[in-house]
Amino acid sequence: MAITSCGSSGGTPASSGTTTVSIVFKSPLPVALAAQIGTGGWMAEAVPSNGQFSLTLPAGQTKYAVAYVCPTQQNGSISTSSESVIEATTEDNPSGFCPATGSSTGGGPTTGVATGSVDASVFSAASVAIYSASNATVNGPIGNFSITEGTGTWDFVVAALDASNNLLGVKIIRSQAVPGAINGGNPIVLQSSDAVTPQPLTIVSPSGFTAQPIVQADYKTSGLISTGFPLISLINQIMGTIPTLYPAISASEAQPSDTYEFVAIATNQGQSILAGETTSTAEPITLTLPTPLPFTAPTASQFPSFSNVGLAGTVSSTTSASITWSTSNFSNFGGISVTATSAYQNGSTSIAIPDLTAIPGFLAPAASGTQISWQTSAAAETSTPGSSASVLNRGMFTQP
Repeated sequence: MAITSCGSSGGTPASSGTTTVSIVFKSPLPVALAAQIGTGGWMAEAVPSNGQFSLTLPAGQTKYAVAYVCPTQQNGSISTSSESVIEATTEDNPSGFCPATGSSTGGGPTTGVATGSVDASVFSAASVAIYSASNATVNGPIGNFSITEGTGTWDFVVAALDASNNLLGVKIIRSQAVPGAINGGNPIVLQSSDAVTPQPLTIVSPSGFTAQPIVQADYKTSGLISTGFPLISLINQIMGTIPTLYPAISASEAQPSDTYEFVAIATNQGQSILAGETTSTAEPITLTLPTPLPFTAPTASQFPSFSNVGLAGTVSSTTSASITWSTSNFSNFGGISVTATSAYQNGSTSIAIPDLTAIPGFLAPAASGTQISWQTSAAAETSTPGSSASVLNRGMFTQP
């Protein structure tokens, strides 16, 4: 279950002084829908067949909320029911999203085999990794590989690694047809000009937060099927090494549409803090982790309220809270989430799970005695393009 803040029109003033807001739901459509204007009562609404829901606000009113229930997801004997609430104003452009229902029973994407050979002897590589949607590894600097991928035209990344999985050099073979032989069947030979160049990477943690951060750094191309290929070894970090450098791709292999994406996260006793950066240029990177939320557990309730949900010293672009639970045999899962925009919160750091059980189709609370997992989060509004920061708290209570 996810909420995004794009994909629909904002408030449209009408001649009568009213304002019409629209929320676009992508397929699969919700099975139940409700709306609230200002702080008024919740009203059941019909789910629009075209996915576009419109709500008219009276003159002078800017706040509204929309709640919806997604179709139950079934994965074998396990079912998941989810309910989402969006709290927004006429300044915002929210949209709703439900995950695809059911489980795969065949008829998936067509796949083919990509084959090739590599030669990274110029780096005396301990191994060579080949990345696309999946990946393959050649032990030693020279060898053959095959990867099963979705049919189409994709980029492939060939990365020379040392014995500690540090990146030595990279060659990107772009726009390759699958199935087929990569690089026209010719060996992919890395040259000394493909060597990576170290760039400074600085992680700044807030005072008093002692948890060691983990950094994920990826390089992405427009034709790479996956979410990118890793620049920094996570295994080395888990073993206690905090990176102070990252490898920059050579100018001969980089293209203007490629991006570096960095995420640092630190977790300590139910609190997590995160900072991110996206750039198309190899340059020194500083990731400043935000101050964590005060750890304020909610009072146990069927529909709890949360306080102190916000980032210290800055404006939150979104504030979220959620509760999830399962039956004793873990065959049925349920969850309710609320996401509020910055304009809706208007400086407030409180957020609550609403009781919508009176409206047909909305989730009933978990049974008394059920263990409830809760989570709160806030994402920062940043003035620097490509930068992000967020904080998160989580815990559990027993349903009264």
